[in-house]
Amino acid sequence: MTILSHIEKHRIAIAQRRRKIANLKMQTNLTHDEIGQAVGVAGITVKRDLKAIELQWREEAVKDIGKITAEQIAKIDAVELHAWTQYRESLGTQEDGRRRPRERTRVTTKSELKGDGERVEIETDKMVETLLPESKYLDIIQKCIEQRCRILGVKPPDVLDIGPNMADAIERIYERRKQRLETDSKDEESENT
Repeated sequence: MTILSHIEKHRIAIAQRRRKIANLKMQTNLTHDEIGQAVGVAGITVKRDLKAIELQWREEAVKDIGKITAEQIAKIDAVELHAWTQYRESLGTQEDGRRRPRERTRVTTKSELKGDGERVEIETDKMVETLLPESKYLDIIQKCIEQRCRILGVKPPDVLDIGPNMADAIERIYERRKQRLETDSKDEESENT
C-alpha cells in the first residue's frame, strides 16, 4: 500500500464516520459521549467532527447562496436590458421602421346637416399632443433596480430620472455587460467540456 492510498483511505474513513455522527446527532438526542460509543470514537472526537461538519455545511450554503444570487441578478440584468432596448425603440422608431413622430394633432369634429340635408363634418377643436416614450419600460427598469438592490442588500434610488442621453449611456453599459456575460458563459461551457 502506498502512502497516498493510505491517506486517501484515512480521509474516506473520516468522511464516513462524520456522516454517521451527523445522522445520529440529527436523528437522536444522544450526547457526544453516547454517539462516540456508538461509532467507536471518543466524545471529544464527536465534538470536533460536529464542528467540522457544521463548518462544511456553512461553507456549502454560502457557495449556494452566492451562486443563486448571481443567477438571479443575471436574470434581472437580462430583463432590464430588454426593457432599455424597448424604451429606446419607443423613443425612436415605429414598428414599420418610420421615425416616430414627436407630436400628434388631434382634431375634434362634429357632424351637422346643411340646408340641403347633406351631412358635413365641422372642426370644433384642434389640439397638439406631445408623444412621450413608453413609460411602462421605465417602470420595468425601476423594478429591476429595486430587485437587484434588495438582493444585494442596498438601498434603491428613490426615483428613476432618465433622459435620452442617460438612456444611451446605460444601454451601452448593458450591451457591454451582456457581451461579458455571454463570454463568461462560453468560457464556463468550454471549461465543463
